[in-house]
Amino acid sequence: MDILLIIAILALVIFYIFRPTSKKELKKFEDNDNWSNMGF
Repeated sequence: MDILLIIAILALVIFYIFRPTSKKELKKFEDNDNWSNMGF
């Protein structure tokens, strides 16, 4: 049972990391006023 839970969590994490980014997220990331892409 624990193994299934770990596999499910890993699958969700991998999906979240490698999911295709939406146009809204790309626009937010390319915005010059966005402090999140300053390396902090």
